[in-house]
Amino acid sequence: MGQLADRLDAISVRVRVPGTEIMAELRHRTDVTISFGESVYEFLDERGLERFLVSLARMLYAAWLREYRAAIADSALDVEPHDQRDHDFFDARSKIEASGSSAGGRIAFSAKGMQDMSAKIAPGTLRELTETQFTARAKEAVTALIQDHLAKVRELKTRFYG
Repeated sequence: MGQLADRLDAISVRVRVPGTEIMAELRHRTDVTISFGESVYEFLDERGLERFLVSLARMLYAAWLREYRAAIADSALDVEPHDQRDHDFFDARSKIEASGSSAGGRIAFSAKGMQDMSAKIAPGTLRELTETQFTARAKEAVTALIQDHLAKVRELKTRFYG
């Protein structure tokens, strides 16, 4: 099982919002980096960037999930539900509501089952933060979201499987 855990921890995926130079990379399960092409950040507004961040989040999660499933398949580990308890666990996991925000709360993410995602950026944030400051705050918020989700998955595992 140690090799599988190492492989899962080593998953690294990179995505780009189609038609833009807005990218994100996920490494080591919780390490997310958001980046912008040259001169992109200065022309964005909060509502548009929220939509781009949601797209990035969805694409990152889908890419990570593909790699995760490939690692599980290669390991021959049986992760299919076998009884009602397993089905109930997977159902409950798909309904987990997780959230995370940056220090100061300017940037926040939320997700239900890591599928239905949203991003909120406080008005004025893009004028007040440099690109470097924004990406650092966004990293804080998305890391908090992932950690909240993982903590709630652990709670469910304890509740369902002791």
